Amino acid sequence: MQAYKGFNRELKCTCGQGVYAYEPGKTYKETKSKTKSAGFHCAEYLPDCFKFYAPDGNNRFFLVEAGGSMDEEEGDSKIACTEITLVKELNLKQMVIACMIYMVKHPQRSWKASGYCYKIDTDKAETGRGIAIARGKNPRARGGTGSAIGLVLEKNGQIIEARAFEVDGKQILPDTWYTITKEGEIYEIQDNRRNSSQKTKKKPA
Repeated sequence: MQAYKGFNRELKCTCGQGVYAYEPGKTYKETKSKTKSAGFHCAEYLPDCFKFYAPDGNNRFFLVEAGGSMDEEEGDSKIACTEITLVKELNLKQMVIACMIYMVKHPQRSWKASGYCYKIDTDKAETGRGIAIARGKNPRARGGTGSAIGLVLEKNGQIIEARAFEVDGKQILPDTWYTITKEGEIYEIQDNRRNSSQKTKKKPA
C-alpha cells in the first residue's frame, strides 16, 4: 500500500531497531512489525509524520510503498510494516496535494492537524512557512513566501473543489488571504470581500 514517511536531511530516521539511513528506490525488510516498537514506520495521512518531522525545510518527505506484515495504530493513520520502498520525494506543494487526496478518499476520517510549520483546519488556516490547508464552505488560507497552501471547498458535506499552490511572491502573494470558487478560481481576499480586480485564476493542481 502507498503511504508517507518523514526523514531528516540525510534520509535517516529512528525505527524499532535503531537509526536507519535510507536510499530512494531501495527496498528494506524487517522480520516483524509493531507500531512504536518494531518495523518500518509510515502513515497514510502525511500530517501524522509531521508530529516527528516538521515541514520546516529541514526535513524530507517521501511517498513510500509499504508491504509485508503490517500493523496499524489506533487513533491515527500510522503503520508499521516489514517492507518499505522510498518511491518519490515530495516538495511542499505535492505534500499539500497528498493531504487533500486523503481528504477526498476518506471524507469522514479525522483530518485536522496543527503544529510547527503546518495548519490544517476548518475554513481558515495560515502558516509563516511550511503548509496551510483550509477546508470548509468558505475556506481561506495564507502563507509566507516559499510556503504552500491548499483550499478545499465543501457543499452539503461534500468536497466539490480543491486546489494547491505555492506562495511564490509573484502570482500568489505572501501573507495574503486566498479563497476558491466552485469553478476552481483562486481569489485574493481583502477586508473579507472578494476583490475581483485582483483575482488569480489557477490551473488544476
